[in-house]
Amino acid sequence: MPCRRAQSSIEYLFIVVLALTLILPASFLFFDFSRTSEDSVIGSQINRVGNEILDAAEQVYVIGNNSRVTLDLVFPESLVSSVIYDEVELVISYYTQGGLTQAVFFSDVPLMNGSSICVPNCTLRFGPGVNSVMMTSRGDGVSVVRS
Repeated sequence: MPCRRAQSSIEYLFIVVLALTLILPASFLFFDFSRTSEDSVIGSQINRVGNEILDAAEQVYVIGNNSRVTLDLVFPESLVSSVIYDEVELVISYYTQGGLTQAVFFSDVPLMNGSSICVPNCTLRFGPGVNSVMMTSRGDGVSVVRS
């Protein structure tokens, strides 16, 4: 009788070890996938916001002087900064699991911050969450400000 109990205990231990052998790698793969997915979602959100800003700026510029449009854009919580370089380059910096990342968007129209010309650069005051962004054509460029 004692041998049967020992055999049952050993079989039970083998089943537990087998279950842990399957569960631990699967949970590691799941958490790694979810972390990578989060970075992908944040990157897609930043790309969408940057493209919407540039599309609206080009549209306002083509319509003419003093035309304006306001967009409600959602920036991710990991947003660090938004900067315009040399009036044609919009750079949005944000954090991912890999560290600081920058998304760069090139504009066909001159961009400025309010009334200031962005040479060499100027900062846009966007924060995480919903931002109301107003773009106004100034004739020689498009003003991009948080309203």
